[in-house]
Amino acid sequence: MAIANFPRLLNEKVRNEAGANSRGLTGVDHVGIPCRDALRTGEFVERILGGVEMCRVAFDADARAQGRLPHIFYHVGSQLVEVAEVNDPAILAQLDAATGQPHWAFGTTPQGLIDFMKHLDAEDVPYVGPVLHPGSTSVSAYFRDPDGNMLEVTTWQESPLLDHAELITSAKPPIWQRLKSS
Repeated sequence: MAIANFPRLLNEKVRNEAGANSRGLTGVDHVGIPCRDALRTGEFVERILGGVEMCRVAFDADARAQGRLPHIFYHVGSQLVEVAEVNDPAILAQLDAATGQPHWAFGTTPQGLIDFMKHLDAEDVPYVGPVLHPGSTSVSAYFRDPDGNMLEVTTWQESPLLDHAELITSAKPPIWQRLKSS
């Protein structure tokens, strides 16, 4: 299999090591996922992604009176994920998104991806996967949260899933259009 398109991304050491940033940035501090209800989406993050709640912000009356919207921070693996209520429904993901952007991808091992797809099955969360990215060994499963946000769990390691993965091609309907919210 030709992997010419992704040689640097396939090297785990290169993927996880970065040189010094010229602006002194150390990386992504957290990602924010918009939602209609932080408690409902937070429950999804805990139940489906294994998130561990770190803190809740703006759930008190004073914060609400100041116009602040509730949000909850979770640890998902080593990443900090914020679920943040929004008051404009247009901000939320469109259920018929054709581009797949923006989306949030979480890494795992090949066995972790197999186990995660079994977990999605057990939780009745619709997903598409395993899916092979052309020109690479990256295999993913795609699914949506209750607000339609697009989520992915992926492995870049050689995997037995390669033999069973659907190859992403432009001839097939976009993955996100095949999924409804969970």
